[in-house]
Amino acid sequence: MSSLGPRHISIPNSPGFLLPGVCELEQEIEDLMKQSYSASACVDVSCSIPDLAPALRDMKMESEGIAAKNLQEIDEWYKTRFLDFNQPSTKHAENVRRFREEIGNCKRSTTSLLFRLLDTEVHEELKDVSFCLNSEVLSTDVQSKEAREIKRDTVLVYCSEFLV
Repeated sequence: MSSLGPRHISIPNSPGFLLPGVCELEQEIEDLMKQSYSASACVDVSCSIPDLAPALRDMKMESEGIAAKNLQEIDEWYKTRFLDFNQPSTKHAENVRRFREEIGNCKRSTTSLLFRLLDTEVHEELKDVSFCLNSEVLSTDVQSKEAREIKRDTVLVYCSEFLV
C-alpha cells in the first residue's frame, strides 16, 4: 500500500557521497560542450525569392488612386476658386455693360436735345432774319413809294410846265 503523504528518504551526511555523482555530471557537461563546439550543421537554404510584382502592382495602383484623388480635389478647389473670382468679375462686367448703355442713352439724349436747341436757335434766328428782311422790304417799299411819288411829282411838274 502506498501512502500519499510525504516520504522520508535518508541521505547520508557525508560529503564523499555526492562527489562521485558530481564528477560524473561535470564530465558529462564537458563532453556535451565539446560536442556542441565541434558540431557542424548543414542547412540547405533553398528558398525562392518571393514574387514582388503583385505587391508592386498593388502599391502602384494605390499611388495612382491617391494621385487621381488628389487631382480631383485640386480640380474641385480650382473650380471653387474660379467661381469665387468669376462671380465678382461677372457682376463687374454686368455693371460696365449697364453703365455703357446708360452712357449711350445719355449721348443720344444729349444729341437730341442739342438738335432741338439748334433748331430752336435757328428758328429764332430765322425769325429775326425774317423780321429784319420784312423791315427792310417795308422800308424799301416806303422809300420806293416816296421815290415814285417824287418822280411822279417831278414828272407832273415838268409836264405841267410843258403844257402851259
